[in-house]
Amino acid sequence: MATTSLDETYGSLLIGVYFAIFFQGVLTVQTFLYYDKYPKDRIGIKFMVGTLWILDTVHLALVCDAAYGYLVRNWGNTGALLFSSFSLDAHLIPLALATVIAQGFFLYRIWIFSGGNSLLVAFLAAGCLVTAALEMATGILVLMNRSLNSFKKLEKVAIAMFSLGPAFDVIIALSMCWYLLKEKGRFEKTNSLITRIMYHAVASGLATSLLAIAALIAYLASPNSFDYIGIHFSLGRMYTNALLASLNTRKGYQEGVSQITVTKTVTSVSDRLRQHETHTIESTSSQPPLYYDRDHKETRSYKAAGPELTSFNQDRLGRAV
Repeated sequence: MATTSLDETYGSLLIGVYFAIFFQGVLTVQTFLYYDKYPKDRIGIKFMVGTLWILDTVHLALVCDAAYGYLVRNWGNTGALLFSSFSLDAHLIPLALATVIAQGFFLYRIWIFSGGNSLLVAFLAAGCLVTAALEMATGILVLMNRSLNSFKKLEKVAIAMFSLGPAFDVIIALSMCWYLLKEKGRFEKTNSLITRIMYHAVASGLATSLLAIAALIAYLASPNSFDYIGIHFSLGRMYTNALLASLNTRKGYQEGVSQITVTKTVTSVSDRLRQHETHTIESTSSQPPLYYDRDHKETRSYKAAGPELTSFNQDRLGRAV
């Protein structure tokens, strides 16, 4: 095999391993921070975080073993380079499992924000499961036939896998933003909190989508190289890092929810006290009364502000973040 071919194949694979190690380091730091910041978190979330870290660690061990096997154990054995190893084929299974678990967490948030839209969540879950099934099926198929020439027979499967993944990531991010936008009102604290959650949702969806699209472009541009495999090595960690980043930023979101609740309470007390210093203009309609201060400037009443505040379901937000 020529030097150029090695650069385009196992050289790309080795670079992909380097990036996978880097993202695994980021994931490990985020996992440590999670357990340190949220010792009283629900046991289910703790178990999920631990499971994801283990799956990504297993995946990293497999891709490192694959690179070591080709470039060290079989150094000079050009015949071994024509066949995929068990580690290279099997790495798709833990990657698919970690990805679908992370996507399931984001679907849970959509279910909460949407008020239990089972039809939407079922549609998105079906798409995520199909993508994961394609990845695991690809791993099983290449395990059964380890010749690198067999990779060409899986072209349609690979294209479907690299296309469905980013498509559903974008839909998940847009769905979350849609339901959050519906909750925006005229209160700055509420809108600021919603905007922060939306930015994070869009950033998470774009990060995973762009990486999957990059893998698809690399595959279509050069199907005989391993560029797409090197990119794909880090795809699962993009999902798990996005999930951990979402979990680790909850304190800021939860403090925002608390501030909204405190503001609501203070506004209630303040407006009630103001009633002793203002003149109430009775309204003959069903609209709540308006209050005027001593300079006859209109001020909002607590009754008028109340529905605006309570339209944003704080309980749902608290459960989601």
